[in-house]
Amino acid sequence: MSLNDTDPTTTSGEDAKAPTSKPAAETPCPADETQKKPRRRKQQGKSGGKPGKAGAKATAVASKARQKTTKAEAMLKLLRSSKGATIAAMTEATGWQAHSVRGFLWGTLRKKLGFTVASDIGKGGTRRYRIVDQTKAG
Repeated sequence: MSLNDTDPTTTSGEDAKAPTSKPAAETPCPADETQKKPRRRKQQGKSGGKPGKAGAKATAVASKARQKTTKAEAMLKLLRSSKGATIAAMTEATGWQAHSVRGFLWGTLRKKLGFTVASDIGKGGTRRYRIVDQTKAG
């Protein structure tokens, strides 16, 4: 009788061992079979196939027609007015926090773009900022 023989009628000490199982590498794991990833659906365009160049061109034309003003452009528009703008007005126009507005004024406008930014304190202690050098604004 072999060692792997699992006949329950044998009473020999060596042969009465529990049946041996297959090594773990060969035994399929039930979790592997039940946990399959769902397949992704292919997204189809209006033509029913892959989107081609025509769809990309139409999107580019539509985006050019309805371009929004950037936050930097909104800031420049406020700062070019003769009265200038307060920090509160600039934060409202851009959605930025006050420290980000000040960073834009001094870092981007003054250092990178070379504008001259004037800061005046008006009546009531409100500080207003404006661009003095209009030749750079074009």
